[in-house]
Amino acid sequence: MAHTSSHSFVNNVMHGTLNKLSPATCDFYLTIIAVHFWAPTFKWGISIANIADFAKPPEKISYPQQVAVACTGIIWSRYSLVITPKNWNLFSVNVAMAGTGLYQLSRKIRQDYLSGEKDAAPQLEA
Repeated sequence: MAHTSSHSFVNNVMHGTLNKLSPATCDFYLTIIAVHFWAPTFKWGISIANIADFAKPPEKISYPQQVAVACTGIIWSRYSLVITPKNWNLFSVNVAMAGTGLYQLSRKIRQDYLSGEKDAAPQLEA
């Protein structure tokens, strides 16, 4: 019996609190939770996938994809420091995105342009 009364007390407090909030206030708090927590948290998946792709051969790396990842990371890192309140989760995930995207681009550029010059130089001399 004590369990149901404590359960009812918690329900009454929660419903009483929620009923006092206007729909606009509820929407505001839900937006804050979604934007400031869940969006950056799910965005970590992109950085983790990019880290997993470090083992991928450079010829399989996509320029457009990595440019998009790097630019998104750079732009949103800056934006996350301009907004109020500062969102450090958003900042950190975007720094990681920019870093992994730039690293993947460097691997692709080295493979496409720099390693080709090293292989072509001995052929010209022979």
